[in-house]
Amino acid sequence: AARLAARDGVIRRTAYRTLAKEKPAVGVTLITSVLENPTASRKVRQVALEATSGLPAGEPLSTAILRSALASRDFNFAFSAARVIEERNDQALLPELKAFAATPPRGAPRFMIGAINRIIIQMEKP
Repeated sequence: AARLAARDGVIRRTAYRTLAKEKPAVGVTLITSVLENPTASRKVRQVALEATSGLPAGEPLSTAILRSALASRDFNFAFSAARVIEERNDQALLPELKAFAATPPRGAPRFMIGAINRIIIQMEKP
């Protein structure tokens, strides 16, 4: 059952990412609707968020999605956003990423805060 669930996540992520790349308006709209759906599971929402990594840095709708994820204060969700921001090398979101790292939610694991700080350092390199 666990392998099936993992495979479902991979398939869903690939589908969202492909749709977002091939038909950005449709893909981003679908991803946004999943993220805004209060009945969508946390895992499905996270997969949708991670699918934005296939979009170029600065793409307005996905940038807004990532900005919102960083503001959510759900550390796991924000950490996924940080990884996407790094993949896209989205310099426009670096200030928000720094702000999140400076004031992480209570109980955020230290290793994840360290990982976000390493992402920031990598992104600041010329």
